[in-house]
Amino acid sequence: MRTCKPPLSVRYAAVEAHSAHASGALPDDQVQSYGMQRRRFIVVEGVPGVGKTTLAATLSSEMDGAPILRLTDEFRVARGQLETDPEVGPTHRLDLYLSATADLAERVRKALRATDVVCDRFYPSALGLFEAEGELDTEAIEAAAEPHLQTAPRPAVTVVLHATHPILRQRIEQRVRIPLDTAVHRRARDSAAFADRWARAIDRLAAKSGPVLTVDTTYMSAGEVARYVLTGLATPESPEVSDQ
Repeated sequence: MRTCKPPLSVRYAAVEAHSAHASGALPDDQVQSYGMQRRRFIVVEGVPGVGKTTLAATLSSEMDGAPILRLTDEFRVARGQLETDPEVGPTHRLDLYLSATADLAERVRKALRATDVVCDRFYPSALGLFEAEGELDTEAIEAAAEPHLQTAPRPAVTVVLHATHPILRQRIEQRVRIPLDTAVHRRARDSAAFADRWARAIDRLAAKSGPVLTVDTTYMSAGEVARYVLTGLATPESPEVSDQ
């Protein structure tokens, strides 16, 4: 593991230089030089139980209190209602996820005008869920998502967290903030095959959105994960890092 840890202002330099549209916050004619401060949009991804929420909080703190944006409570309520309605098919559920994530994307875009942003899940988790469920084929999912993806802010980097299923199951069961009353959490807890399909779909979709930093958190404490990610973000020569 690399141990160098330059200041945060330097840490994201290579990521910020990846694309003039990396965050979607500044048009090209406003970017006068490489040294100009650019707003940073960092996404944390992974299936339930990998440590996304904890890492997002740490990144927010390291980025001078950058807001953590996520899907709304209203979406969670609507999702729960659709999960218990046998007449609602996967296409309608996908529409809900896309609408909710489009709202999240718009909130990210507005926030980036004034500050850095950390996002706890974005399009890869939403679309990857439907790939893992297998009720819709990948082409249909991508076709429905394409108009949203064309206008969504692009992350400077997506941090994708992984863990083995026994660890996922243990962590999910220990969490009290989110009760196990959603089909998604129950299925991720109970089915290693489903969790693996979802994780692989997230990997593939995250890679399409830009630089990816991948970390296996199975045998790592929350503090170790945070230090590893911050170190990985500090290595301009290699935006993609794996701990596997």
